[in-house]
Amino acid sequence: MKNIYTLLYAFSLILINPWGGSRGEIWTQPKVFVVLLIVLSNLSFLWEERKLLSFSRSWKVCLILWGFFLTVGAISTLNSPFPERSFWGQDQMGDGWLYWLLISIFSLTNRLLLKLHPELFCCQIRGLLIGGAVVAVSVFPQVVNWQIDYTATNGQSIAHDVLASTIFRGQQPIALFSHRGHAAIVLTLTAVICAVGWKRKLISDRTATLALFLILPALLFTNTRTAVLSLIIAIFYLLGRQYYKQLIPALAIGFVAISAMTFTLTSGLESGICGTSNVQPIALVGNFRARDSKTTSLWLGF
Repeated sequence: MKNIYTLLYAFSLILINPWGGSRGEIWTQPKVFVVLLIVLSNLSFLWEERKLLSFSRSWKVCLILWGFFLTVGAISTLNSPFPERSFWGQDQMGDGWLYWLLISIFSLTNRLLLKLHPELFCCQIRGLLIGGAVVAVSVFPQVVNWQIDYTATNGQSIAHDVLASTIFRGQQPIALFSHRGHAAIVLTLTAVICAVGWKRKLISDRTATLALFLILPALLFTNTRTAVLSLIIAIFYLLGRQYYKQLIPALAIGFVAISAMTFTLTSGLESGICGTSNVQPIALVGNFRARDSKTTSLWLGF
């Protein structure tokens, strides 16, 4: 049981389908499928131990709040000019009503499961750390060679600076996701989880050091300022005054990194890197994505 959850939580961050025909099929749907497996596992274990279940007041409050959220979402979907898209979600983002239904079930069932089996919490953390480390490692080859996207069409281009998987050169590194922003968020959350686990003695110093040694440089390579700023705020909140000697250099490095990213982005805009000089590649990718959007998604529409 413990190993199952460790693997599932790791796969929820790293699983991809290299043979997919769109960004959603390659990067998003496999991860949502793993979340579905986690939910089914939770429900299965809870059903076996249903006589031991007890529902606390806080759990009932969460149930009511999730119910209210999903009800409002259902009303919005029914009144949407595009109800199918609102229900299934956008191909790449996975943000439809059905997706949030899945997340709500995951949240509620996982809380009950951890109440019955608190030892699984460490297994879940271990799985997330393994997944985050793999995501971090996958960033480094893409920094060296932007054509690496870990898909079946790896290295193939459909236009100048555009891969067959529709990834632009300026979008790299994306790690095992369809967007570098997604990868940066995952790396930030994994780093925070690692810090929390280390502070509460849930993971060893060696494990925390190794994980952060991989995750932090990879996060900087994603060139995502919001993610770095979020990590700075989280570290400041977690460490506080008790570790001020370590906090000051960490904050200084973070702000230097954000400044460097801002300068790089500004320079890129001024030099026309982000301009529309390559009209033909953008048009080609637009046509490619338009054809993909007509395909009905197999898994939850994400």
